[in-house]
Order: sequence, then C-alpha cells, then structure tokens
Amino acid sequence: MRHSAITFAGHLEDWPIEGDSPPFDLVFATSMVNMAELVGLAPRWVRDLPRAVYFHENQLTYPDRQARDRDAHFGYSQFASCISSNLILFNSCHNRDSFFTALRLLLGRMPDFHHLDRVDQIEQRSSIVPPGINPIRPTSVQSDQADATPLRILWSARWEHDKNPETFFEALGRLRHQYELPFEVIVLGEQFRKSPTIFTEAHEHFREHIVQWGFAENRSDYERLVASADVVVSTAKHEFFGLAIVEAISAGVMPMVPKALAYPEVLNRISSLAQESANTSELSIDPSSFFHENTEETLAQRLAELAQRKIDTGSVWPCQSHSKSMGAACAKCYDWSSVIPELDAQLESLSAPQRTKPHMIPAELL
Repeated sequence: MRHSAITFAGHLEDWPIEGDSPPFDLVFATSMVNMAELVGLAPRWVRDLPRAVYFHENQLTYPDRQARDRDAHFGYSQFASCISSNLILFNSCHNRDSFFTALRLLLGRMPDFHHLDRVDQIEQRSSIVPPGINPIRPTSVQSDQADATPLRILWSARWEHDKNPETFFEALGRLRHQYELPFEVIVLGEQFRKSPTIFTEAHEHFREHIVQWGFAENRSDYERLVASADVVVSTAKHEFFGLAIVEAISAGVMPMVPKALAYPEVLNRISSLAQESANTSELSIDPSSFFHENTEETLAQRLAELAQRKIDTGSVWPCQSHSKSMGAACAKCYDWSSVIPELDAQLESLSAPQRTKPHMIPAELL
C-alpha cells in the first residue's frame, strides 16, 4: 500500500503512446492502491482518464493481530483514493457501511478540517458489485459409498487470527467428546510463517479424522477436496465477503457460518434465488439453517445435528429432495457470467471527468 502507486506510475511512464489518444479507457484500481498518489505521479494522459476503485477490503476495520493503535494512515489513504475516483465500488454492503462509519469516526477526531462533506459525496458515488467466482462443479461421486461416509467438515480459510480457528477446533473437540459422533475434516487455506499455533496442536489432536491438512497443491486438487465435503464452516471474526464459502456452495456444500459480518447478505441472496427457483415449498431453504452464533457450543450443536442427519438420511440438506446440484444452482448469482454484466455496466457508465480550474490556496494557509 505504501509503494504500489510509485511502482505503477513508473510502469506507465514507459508505456508506448501512439498519437494523441491514451492507450486505456479508464483506471481501475483496488483499494490497496492509493489512487490519488497514482494519478499525481503518473503521466498527464493518465490524469485525464475516468477512475474507479474497488474495495475488496478496507483498512479502517481490518482487524490487527496485535493489540495496538491502528495505523490510521492506511484508512486515510483510502479516503484520498475515493475522493480522486469517479466511481467507488464495494464487494458487500457490510464492507461499505463499516468503512463509512469508521471513516466518519476517524475524521471526527481531527481538531479541524474534518471534510465530512466529502464523505457524503463519495458515499453517493459508491455502489455494490460482488466479486465473481469460478464455480466448482458438484462431485460426481454421489453413490451409496459417499452417503455412508461420516460428516465431512471443510475449513477453507487463511490460517490467520481473524478467521478464529480456535472456535472451530474447540467445536470439533466437543463434537467428538460430548456428542460422540463420527466426522472427517479437511483443512485447506493459505499458511503463513506466523500462523496461529492452534493449527499445530489440532493436527495432532484430530489426526485420525484428517482427510487433508494444508494448502492444496493445485486448483484441481482444491476443487476435488471442496466438492467432497458435506459442510463448509467459518468462524471468522472478519469477513468482507467470503469467496471460499461461496465457492464451496457452488460445489453443493452446505455452509455453516456466523450470523454476522457479510455472511447474512451474501447467503440471503443465495437463499432468495433458491426459493425463486423452487417449484414447491418442500424445496425452499430457511436461511437460518446456514448460521451459528460463533461460539464453540452452538457450532458443535449445529455440526452434531448435521452429522446425525447424514447418518439418518445420507444428506446434510434439510430434506432429501435437496442435492449438491441444488447448491450449485443457488450460487449461480455469484458466477462470473452473472457478475460481469453488472460490473461492465458500472464501468461503462463512467465518463471523462470535467476539467476545472485549480483552486488557489489562501495566503494565510501557506
């Protein structure tokens, strides 16, 4: 975030220009790039292009691993990016609302020049466009053998503190000792040098339940493992969208996530689509079946219910009419084929910014 604008501006200085027309139609940057710095450092032809910034995260509410004061400069840089952009896009309402709420609090703490009117302006220029996914096709192995296996539980999040792995593994411990129900576990996700120690402890503790432990070697292995699961679990304390959860749903895997963060809006959209496509009330899905209260007790209880349901019926879905193909159909609203037209429409709506005379700085401020 500190150097990307300088790096990209340097690349653009060397970009070949033919004639008077710029080689691009617009500037599209993620929220990790300081748009104001990029435009200020880039060649003049870049400054005349319309600009859009896409927030897949925000630095004002992103959780810090350590208990320390937040570096507010990152959030302020994103504020400057918004001011210098014609269009501000967020991946979820949760991301947008948490950003603007935190931004107003940050600016309100300043002694003067709060610029709260600017927040109102950029909020009016903001829209929600979810990210797309490359759907994972449901596994073709839906035989009696697959139905007879124990509940297969999937974790597919980064191995970091904000994903709250402690609650996940504590719930698995309750599932084994308190409910005494069989289960298997697949633990995927990117690992880091300072990953929480709970992963090392859990690897030993649940050794006999493990199907896969650690990052998948390639995309095909990842898709195969995800599609083989019955339920995908999140215990996150921070989530601006939840791509891995939506990918798993596209493979027909039932989600079990906190009723908080971006999950309600993301899954309610999926549930609404399921109800619209259902021909009978028997096929409607109650969204509440996807959520837990993010405690080890409630998560263990929900997993125990699913484990018992699979023993009784061979499926974790609320009724036998549901299948992995049902989940795949529900997640289609986040397929790139559905999202791209929405994103294209937003970008095509941009027009070249109006050029205005620069404001003179009052002498008393110099």
